[in-house]
Amino acid sequence: MQESRKRFRDLRSQVEPLETRQLLSATLTAAAHHSTHAQQGHVIHLHQHHHKNSALANTNVNLNLNATPAATTAQVAYSPTQIRQAYDLTGNYVNNGTGQTITGDGSGQTIAIVDAYYDRNLLSDLQTFDSQWGLPNTDATGKSVLTQAAYTSTSNAGWGLETSLDVEWAHAIAPKAHLLVVEARSSSTGDLLTAVDYARNHGASVVSMSWGSNEFSSETSYDSHFNHSGVSYIASAGDAAGVAEWPAEATDVLSVGGTNLQLDASGNRAGETVWGTSTVGASGTGGGVSLYEPKPSYQGNVTLSSTHRTNPDVSYDADPATGFYVYDSNYNGQAGWFDVGGTSAGAPQWAGLVAIADQLRSSVHEAPLDTLTSNPNNLLDKVYSASSTTSVSGNGSAFFDVTAGTAGSNAAQPGYDLATGNGSPFADQLIVGLV
Repeated sequence: MQESRKRFRDLRSQVEPLETRQLLSATLTAAAHHSTHAQQGHVIHLHQHHHKNSALANTNVNLNLNATPAATTAQVAYSPTQIRQAYDLTGNYVNNGTGQTITGDGSGQTIAIVDAYYDRNLLSDLQTFDSQWGLPNTDATGKSVLTQAAYTSTSNAGWGLETSLDVEWAHAIAPKAHLLVVEARSSSTGDLLTAVDYARNHGASVVSMSWGSNEFSSETSYDSHFNHSGVSYIASAGDAAGVAEWPAEATDVLSVGGTNLQLDASGNRAGETVWGTSTVGASGTGGGVSLYEPKPSYQGNVTLSSTHRTNPDVSYDADPATGFYVYDSNYNGQAGWFDVGGTSAGAPQWAGLVAIADQLRSSVHEAPLDTLTSNPNNLLDKVYSASSTTSVSGNGSAFFDVTAGTAGSNAAQPGYDLATGNGSPFADQLIVGLV
């Protein structure tokens, strides 16, 4: 990531002042009672005639989220404006060859969100979120930003909130990317992998997966669902402190761990610590040394295991005490704004960052990133290269190195660790480095 090799540089712009918490809460209350329906989303009802993953048909996954009604919690919930400022995402980039300024918003890219069960209010909830935060309802082509492809008409409140979180916050980071939401027939791993395959086969360049299961001895035989040229797969590391999950442990998946994000009075990142406690399995970021996945080449400089894959690779805010505003109109009989945390929040936002990088790569006629380990456009190679060739704090860094806190037996330390991986992003610098 030397300056002379960069195709783009970030162009700093003024970030609007942050709202006060009191004013923000009042505005949210008003916004919860309306939404605009100027754009109609596209809903595709799918039929799953046979099960290609029958061995996993009865294996259910874990949801990696934690939610509290925002109106009743004393916890902090962050807005898109606050997160973009905290993670240094201005969204303005200059082509060093042509001098052209490009707005990094995911234009021309499709982010797939893979969840389970049908969320019938997903579009209207997204429109309420957009109305509150001044986000567009259309993608770069002028069409509705959202396409739903559902294998079932059955709803589930927990998965509905998960889907709202994933969609709203992928959109907050890459507001002009198209969102393809693939809703699996059930929460079984087999059904979710069927949905993953649908996403790959229907134009997704990035696939976000905010779910996982405990590792199992045959997991590597299912890793082929994630090793495809031109597609990046991103998964949350899990919400059981110090416990590794699959598919986050798969070698062809970018794994996102969790932090507690603190802001200063100006709204800039004051610091980040590991989300979790020293109690293994308590609420906190997942991570660890895989039992079954072999050590990939991109982890050649990772010394915590000489033979097996370690995760997470990167991190992002996840602590419910510093969570995210999410609007959902039907969560266990409640409608309104929720403070949502968990490593679920990081996967779709990292997907948004990758979509912006793919947008810039497309503008200079480069192929999209992917997580196929044998591919020269491999996202994971570039992430680990960025972490080793740039400093971990200050100007020019790709990553903020998280060095304090513990999740289970995984303690933060300088450089790579099993709690937060390579750290959390300085987004503009990271995106430039991925191009």
